[in-house]
Amino acid sequence: MNNAAAALIFTGQGGQHAGMGKNLYDVSSDFKKMIDDASNILDLDFASLFFYSSEQELSDTLHSQLATFVYEAGIYEMIKARGLLKDVEFVVGHSIGEYAALYAADSLTFENALKLINTRAKLCNEVNKKNPASLMAVIGCTEEEIKSIFDNNRVFPAIINSPTQLVVAGLIADLEKTKEYVADKFSKRCIMLNVSGGYHSPLMQEAFENFKDPLNNTLINDAKIELIGNTTATTMWRADDIFDELRYQLIEPVKWFESMELLYDQEDIHNYIEIGPKPVLAKLIKMTHPDVNVITVSGE
Repeated sequence: MNNAAAALIFTGQGGQHAGMGKNLYDVSSDFKKMIDDASNILDLDFASLFFYSSEQELSDTLHSQLATFVYEAGIYEMIKARGLLKDVEFVVGHSIGEYAALYAADSLTFENALKLINTRAKLCNEVNKKNPASLMAVIGCTEEEIKSIFDNNRVFPAIINSPTQLVVAGLIADLEKTKEYVADKFSKRCIMLNVSGGYHSPLMQEAFENFKDPLNNTLINDAKIELIGNTTATTMWRADDIFDELRYQLIEPVKWFESMELLYDQEDIHNYIEIGPKPVLAKLIKMTHPDVNVITVSGE
């Protein structure tokens, strides 16, 4: 990587998979330390969770959000120790990846971020047990077709990845009906995501209300590196704005496409570094801006 300014991009949940990080744990003391520290903080064996759990166990709400954050924090510390992150001017995280971004920006300590995510996961899990929901990617629809989907189905926009790819949230039965609707009416494809919960939508209203006190009781610092927020697609660094971002992220859609457009408009940012257990964002970015230099660091 050259000395041009860079942006760190952290993936969201869904990329977690059985056996992830085993090679890194064996060869990197920096990565191993983060996994072991997380295990001690929450009294949960993350090494076993990563290496020996089934895909179903890792996709469980109580595990997937934590696993994604701990893995990404470990990767971040590993490459930081090698002196590769001296020119980072922006951080952005996709969904739960925003916590790793805030950790990298020194807004949240590792322990505080871990405990917040643990609380968030438990609150989301309680909501999902009452009304099982999930997320589904809708591929290749036009704006008019997307409008028709929301006009005729009980689903909500959750993540706007690109003009032709969005993720919707809904109860399981409503997602299945929407999938049939899209296939029958537009001959387009939908993919159910490996998550348990209707994140970034009104389906998480109860979790949103109960997350305020834990956030109030957590020290959030001004970010040392500017964050592009999921819900606003604007830059932020003040602790008060970050507080609102983390809270409203539960019920408002992730404006990923707008966030990436804002990042692209920063003329001095020439390197994007994607960090996560499975590189999925580089392809999205390249679809819109093929000239961007995206470096993926997954450890796999």
